[in-house]
Amino acid sequence: MHGAKYLKLEELEQIEAQIPETLCKLGKVFIPAFFDVMDHLPIHLANEVMIGGPVQYRSMYPVERWLYFLKLFIHNRSCVEGSIAEGYIANEFTTICSRYLHTMETKFNLLERNYDGGAIESDGGLMIFYQPGKALKVGKPHRLD
Repeated sequence: MHGAKYLKLEELEQIEAQIPETLCKLGKVFIPAFFDVMDHLPIHLANEVMIGGPVQYRSMYPVERWLYFLKLFIHNRSCVEGSIAEGYIANEFTTICSRYLHTMETKFNLLERNYDGGAIESDGGLMIFYQPGKALKVGKPHRLD
């Protein structure tokens, strides 16, 4: 149900009924010292979702991140709004310019942080096994059949 726009009430009621049973089964396996107040909170999750709906419609996290981004532009505390506006416009300007500077290194044409230099030749197997990597110590690569 991650990222769902719509929630099925029947599924939420089923989850609400299963959570206490699951916690009781865990209580039989683990010692009582394992549990604290945080292990009790899942009991309320399904009910909270039924009341509030999907999290993307009531979450403040994106707003808080945007406000944090804007607060980084404040350099003059006597003119906060102007400082934010000036910083935002400067950021937009440099972003637009850097999209057209193909010969210079910008945040849009940087290599990935963990890029090691290309893919290994594939012989028709799964691509997940053909990602490059670096050895931690000096050694020779061996191909396993």
